[in-house]
Amino acid sequence: MKKNSKNLLKNTIRKIRNNQYRLPMLYEKLEYYEIKMIGYNSPSFEPRYSSSSPSHLSNLDYWLEKVWVVENQINKMEKEIKEFNKFVLELDPIEQLIVKDLIEYIPVKITIKKLNIVRTTYYYYLRKIEMIIKNFWFIKKSKDTSLKCNIYR
Repeated sequence: MKKNSKNLLKNTIRKIRNNQYRLPMLYEKLEYYEIKMIGYNSPSFEPRYSSSSPSHLSNLDYWLEKVWVVENQINKMEKEIKEFNKFVLELDPIEQLIVKDLIEYIPVKITIKKLNIVRTTYYYYLRKIEMIIKNFWFIKKSKDTSLKCNIYR
């Protein structure tokens, strides 16, 4: 097992929170780049002797590359969020509520009170979720590595 496998749930939740936080900013950045790409200065065949802006700011390829990079980041983050949501839907209702509360920074006391359970039961469910997520990601990664091996051969 990996060294960080004990904190897999914690790291996964941190990553999902980060993705949810960064997605709106990436959408704004994508919109900005698309506007800059549409409004780029078209190339002229007359020689330019003086230029106040760098040449890369008017280059369509530059803005296309920026758009593609941001779109790839957005797609990757959305895919991770979608896979995590699929994982959460496979859990029991109590486990789903615990994971949702972890994502939303709701304190353990409030979650315990909401579920009307004891703290030891809460941690039992956390360990159970960690075991499920280890198996889930292990299966997912084994499928991904087999695909990667076939692609590069």
